[in-house]
Amino acid sequence: MNPIKADMFEQLMKVFSKSTQLRNQAPHSSPIREQCNEVMDGIIKLNKVINRIKPENYVKRGKPFIDLIKSIDKSLNGDEALKSHYYKQPDVSVQTVTSENELKKETEIKTKEPEKPKRGGARTGAGRKSIGVKKPVSITLPQEDWNEIDNLIKAGEFKSYADYFRSLREGAKT
Repeated sequence: MNPIKADMFEQLMKVFSKSTQLRNQAPHSSPIREQCNEVMDGIIKLNKVINRIKPENYVKRGKPFIDLIKSIDKSLNGDEALKSHYYKQPDVSVQTVTSENELKKETEIKTKEPEKPKRGGARTGAGRKSIGVKKPVSITLPQEDWNEIDNLIKAGEFKSYADYFRSLREGAKT
């Protein structure tokens, strides 16, 4: 995660926690409770789109929540509230993308190796080895010929249609 977003995310989580405390502190029918609920809902919605918005927009959208909770906290607890660790200002001046390479580094998706199963499952090199290259073939024969081939397979002379046609090929070679 981008350092600016990470810092703001941390701030918003602290503000979310503080808004929960303030909501519980406020009288039941007061507008402060409603404002705290709106802040918490707004933070939840903002964090759902954190990966899709630019860091500066994330900060821009998150700052009003911090300011609102600051003002509520000040009205309930006085000036001492502003010294709280909940209201550290995020550093926005760091965000500059100077080249395409830096942008590509930020958006590059890292793929990790799939975890190897301990037992069972598909494994490379497992299974019956192929005896040749597979190519789909459509053959048109009279029904009597298909019946004869089916009877030879049922009698056990050939394992399958493929085995039957392979034997024809081998016979034609000699």
